[in-house]
Amino acid sequence: MKTTKKLPNMLLKKGAVVYSVNDPSDCVYLVKVGAVQIETKYGMVLGELGEGELFGEVGLITNEPRTVTVKAKVDSVVIKIDEPTFREKLQQADPSRLAEQGQEYGRDQGSGHYYLSCLSSGSLR
Repeated sequence: MKTTKKLPNMLLKKGAVVYSVNDPSDCVYLVKVGAVQIETKYGMVLGELGEGELFGEVGLITNEPRTVTVKAKVDSVVIKIDEPTFREKLQQADPSRLAEQGQEYGRDQGSGHYYLSCLSSGSLR
């Protein structure tokens, strides 16, 4: 029997800061609705992420503080994924196991980003 863990949604107004340079890296985020922009500590925009894209994983993997600031580019909803859940999903991310479970693992042709369908839905099985 599968259990579902509901992940917290963060409602963000345009310009709201998700995290700043030097904040601790204790979770990752998934853009559910809207878009966020990535900025240097000097405010230079490095890029933008949209629906279905994950961010914040680098600091979590390297155990280093955040190296960029992330802000909502428009009113947005992001899903906060805690470290234990993220690490559990990484260990389960074997593409052959995902296919057996009916979950999709792939690469978006437009952005080139990898995704897990179980993360994009906002709940984990």
